[in-house]
Amino acid sequence: MTKEELREKANDLPLLPGVYLMMDKTGKVIYVGKAKKLKNRVSQYFQDTASHNEKTRAMVSQVDHFDTIFVSSEFEALILENSLIKRHQPRYNILLKDDKGYPFIRLDTGVSYPRFTLAGKAEEDGARYFGPFGGRYETRQALDIMEEQFVTYGSARIMVANISQDKAEELARQLTDRGCRAMICQADVSRREQVEAMVHRVEQTLGPISLLGNHAGIAGQCLFQELTDARWHEFFAVNVDGTFYTSRAVLPSMLHEHEGCIVNVSSIWGQRGASCEVAYSATKAALIGLTRSLAMELAPTHIRVNCVAPGVIRTDMLDELPRELLPQLAEQTPMGRLGTPEDIAAAVAFFADPAADFITGQVLTCDGGFIL
Repeated sequence: MTKEELREKANDLPLLPGVYLMMDKTGKVIYVGKAKKLKNRVSQYFQDTASHNEKTRAMVSQVDHFDTIFVSSEFEALILENSLIKRHQPRYNILLKDDKGYPFIRLDTGVSYPRFTLAGKAEEDGARYFGPFGGRYETRQALDIMEEQFVTYGSARIMVANISQDKAEELARQLTDRGCRAMICQADVSRREQVEAMVHRVEQTLGPISLLGNHAGIAGQCLFQELTDARWHEFFAVNVDGTFYTSRAVLPSMLHEHEGCIVNVSSIWGQRGASCEVAYSATKAALIGLTRSLAMELAPTHIRVNCVAPGVIRTDMLDELPRELLPQLAEQTPMGRLGTPEDIAAAVAFFADPAADFITGQVLTCDGGFIL
């Protein structure tokens, strides 16, 4: 292509992010670059070359044609540019870099809570390195985008409520170690006055509550005819009344802010029932009904209500079951294992994520395929 043809082709490019590949007469890639707006960036090469430095002018003089690849974001362009540089090893990407070299993104996997940082070069220090990337400023921008996409624990304000003071303190300590601002409250969610006092204290200390996770629950097995009135009411007091009390207590501030998210924890037994667990199954079915009905009522106010239905999960509740039954339950699970608290936390986090802003009134079954 002539210089005029190159200039016309560059001027016809759209104002979209992407990557460009400069090639010589043999078709060899001699330079790879990226741009937020391809038209503006590529056309600069074929306008007034007097503003170019010597190495750039040398590169442009050897360009016979170029190709472009359009992407949806600057971050995708950065990743694609890095991949193409590695694949083609373009001569002028090496010659045109500054003395500091291309930056790397470093992930320290030797700490409890890994973080991404910018590094000048890849070291033999046990960390994982990604790169090299095209420029320090652009790579810093990519890191900023990554921070926006993932949860930033340092900005979180979390209240831990548990009837056990020791367990609440331990979880609060772990959250504080991660950079959160955490407080603890010992409360029995089956007691309305304790719940209301807890919510008031939290709002006075941390501000309005935007996310509520209703996880408190009790379980137990017995034949239906052996189920006492007291035990029946205890199940409903904790598993259902607790969710009712906490949800009602946080709603005034959520309604005032015109946003909020409530995630309830039910069970697969609330979906299909379980022999010798009538009371437990009944309460978990009630939570599903509560979730769907409250979601419909609150949807116009932009408050979302969803529910996670765990399968057989390795928690204290399994202590109620004979130990020899656990391997059998794992075998009955198509994925071949029992669930973990982390599996359920991931499901709750999905509903809590702003990306789930259009999801409400749903029940997410997290059971490894147990009730397919």
